[in-house]
Amino acid sequence: MYKIHTETLFVGKEIIFLPVCHSTNDVLSDKVKSGSAFEGTVVITSHQTAGKGQMGNKWEAEPGQNLTFSVLFRPSFLPIQKQFFLAVFTSLALADVLDQYISDVSIKWPNDIYIQDKKIGGILIENSMKGEVIDYSISGIGLNVNQKKFEEKKAVSLAMVTHAPVDLEKVLAHILEALEHYYLLLKVGKYDLLKTAYLHRLYRYQEYHLFEINQQRVKGMIVGVNEEGKLAVDVSGKVYYFGMKEIKFL
Repeated sequence: MYKIHTETLFVGKEIIFLPVCHSTNDVLSDKVKSGSAFEGTVVITSHQTAGKGQMGNKWEAEPGQNLTFSVLFRPSFLPIQKQFFLAVFTSLALADVLDQYISDVSIKWPNDIYIQDKKIGGILIENSMKGEVIDYSISGIGLNVNQKKFEEKKAVSLAMVTHAPVDLEKVLAHILEALEHYYLLLKVGKYDLLKTAYLHRLYRYQEYHLFEINQQRVKGMIVGVNEEGKLAVDVSGKVYYFGMKEIKFL
């Protein structure tokens, strides 16, 4: 199951399939610490019992219907101040693959994947530092593929949009290939190219919308993302920068 056949691909060269696990990020982290995982290793499961989202949120996924997996990277070449580009290249890879199936794919800052105003995928990146270097990075990816019903009203899947079941292995193969493509761009320092592509995909970019800031409803316009990954929002002609817990989309 989940065998990717290519001689050039290093992302996904070893794919560890677990029918059930608590968290693919945690399993892969344990394998790194025990020395039994190398760059490009993938841990994937059909049923993640304790899937994690951003800020401790739970990831909802019906067993056997979606893709829930984690990939190991060793971006020691990446300056710590540019670690947000790990979210950039991963989200771009997912968005590109979804373009093959559906339209109106965007990236909701920092790295949720949206179809119009509904969430189809999420990414949780966990980095481990060694001094001033990123020792390793684990990208946990959840993509709604064939699930038809969700408790979360803003969730959607590929099958719900295309009105047909989708081959999980085929989607996974395309994602791993796209991850490698964008990771290699990151490795050779194509920061401007990646950032331009990210902003082109950014949900509600350069549009006026309501946000919640300091428990108040505020009208603003997203105008960019700074090097630290903070969201730049123009409010009444002045640009403010926000971290994940400092602003809420309405």
